Amino acid sequence: MNRSKTALSSFLIATCFWMVFSSAVIASKEAGTEQTLLQDVLPNVCSFTGQFKQTKNMQGVPVSLKSDGDFLYSCRLGLIWNTTVPFNETLLVSHRRSSFRIDENGRVSSLQGALRYSMSKIFMRLLKGDEDFFAREFAIQKTADNGITELRPESDFMKKGIEVIRISKIEDEETGITLNIEILRADEQSSTIDIFNLTEATHVESRAQAFKYCETVYQSTTKWCKILRQPAQFGR
Repeated sequence: MNRSKTALSSFLIATCFWMVFSSAVIASKEAGTEQTLLQDVLPNVCSFTGQFKQTKNMQGVPVSLKSDGDFLYSCRLGLIWNTTVPFNETLLVSHRRSSFRIDENGRVSSLQGALRYSMSKIFMRLLKGDEDFFAREFAIQKTADNGITELRPESDFMKKGIEVIRISKIEDEETGITLNIEILRADEQSSTIDIFNLTEATHVESRAQAFKYCETVYQSTTKWCKILRQPAQFGR
């Protein structure tokens, strides 16, 4: 009787161990597959510049809101998102958890609310190519018909803000790489961003080099670079 119980206990323990081990292996394989899908579409460089075209569709607004501009991303400093059409406005997102808005008159204010969250928590991670974050927080698949990579949030918290993120990459010998990022929010508002004319800064390795590179790109507005380098001084 005791031997039977011992054998049964050993069997149950072994079965539970195998189930846990199998689940871990499956989860690991799924995460690996998702990261591979992300590697195909997300940037994988530390510092680069480019241009963008953005279209927003909002409830209650009969026409799409369109804007053009240029940007700089640095894994050492952060992001400069400079809108030039139809008006001048710049968003600065530091890696040190500070975000700012600069209006057409050069006035600096802290970035707040949903815009700050979407820029710092989602868009910055897309430009960073943070595969681990998206593989952990989203279910990722590639659509069979048009080759778009879809990211759907898995946590209830994330679902409150985002329904789906769609990413596609187009490579052309003449125009280079264009990234198309579509973010559909839970409230049915959407934003589509085309990123193109990407130029990688292969010589930028340190934070000091990133700052000098930023000043070279934005020579007439070097203050933006200073804000990214020392955001605490401007956030007081």
